[in-house]
Amino acid sequence: MSFFMIFSILIMLFINFLVLFNLKFCFQMSERNFVFLMIIFLLIFVLGFLSLILTRKFESQSLAIFMNFSMYWFGFLSIVFTFFLIANIVSFPLYFFLQKTKTFLLFADRFVFVLAMLCAIYSSLNALQKPSLVDLKINISSLKTQSLKIIHLTDLHIDGRTRTKEIEYIIKKTNEFIPDIILITGDVLDTNKDVSHYEALFRDLKAKYGVFATTGNHEYYPGLDNFKNFCRGANIKVLENEVFELQNLVNLIGINDKAALSFSYKLANLPELFSQTNPSLPKILLSHRPEVFDEAAKLFVDLQLSGHTHAGQIPPIDLIEKIFFKYVFGLYKSGNSNLYLSSGTRFWGPRMRFLSKSEIVRINLTNEKTNEI
Repeated sequence: MSFFMIFSILIMLFINFLVLFNLKFCFQMSERNFVFLMIIFLLIFVLGFLSLILTRKFESQSLAIFMNFSMYWFGFLSIVFTFFLIANIVSFPLYFFLQKTKTFLLFADRFVFVLAMLCAIYSSLNALQKPSLVDLKINISSLKTQSLKIIHLTDLHIDGRTRTKEIEYIIKKTNEFIPDIILITGDVLDTNKDVSHYEALFRDLKAKYGVFATTGNHEYYPGLDNFKNFCRGANIKVLENEVFELQNLVNLIGINDKAALSFSYKLANLPELFSQTNPSLPKILLSHRPEVFDEAAKLFVDLQLSGHTHAGQIPPIDLIEKIFFKYVFGLYKSGNSNLYLSSGTRFWGPRMRFLSKSEIVRINLTNEKTNEI
């Protein structure tokens, strides 16, 4: 079991117990009822963890149903935990200033619980919405054509729970843009099961110069060969630490996600890759994670496309990202270099989004100098 897995289990146990003790206080539970509720929480936690592992290995409708329930439970707990944690931190000093502290805190805890429930319901309904269509216009002076239309997809996280209609909608909206290139920045698959049905859907993607992808961290967990086979069947070219010169228009640079190192695959040497590009053409970097942008900007990348962060998706992850991450979501600039960090075409884990939406990114690269001629 990896360090990350052990750390994740400990964090989830902490979340479970903080919510439990707040609920005990909130509803003034007896010890007997509290123990009963604790057993229920722990059972869901253990069974949810097992279903997460087993659904990657076995095909079962029952497992899929429980997996769905577990993911919603995880999302619900995460949101309630965040609200309770903030309330606990804010209310702690009140112990020293209010005479009727317990009555006030009891009311506050109940109010916070109701508010957290409403936010969880909103997050579930928000995630049911179809992906937003985001339009960007980015000027690149080295572009040799008046316009280059790009679709950016990322973080589709296709697994046994993914509905065919969702993927069909994404493909339909992608094709309606009539893109020159479709670029996918990882986390396409979250399963090692048969995905031939989705291959057939992805073969319907239409782009003048083709569809290109790079790996995300989730490509490595069920096995990279599964992802490569999927892309081969779906007519998607995978760029693994390589440069592809596209029709004397742009340099496409695709790099492996850093999770590759844990699975005995190589990480990219960016300066070496950039030295292999055609210096007269724009450089577009496909990197699942955004943090390489600082180095890429020093190498004069024109556009980097990334995902991975999901714009936080739900609390407390969205708060953690905003506090500790340099790049969270949206368009960033450094000199003439641009980074677009997408919130993701779909989502991972619980089908919930709080303060963000899934999106299909439609980019129009232009050269204003070319347009003036």
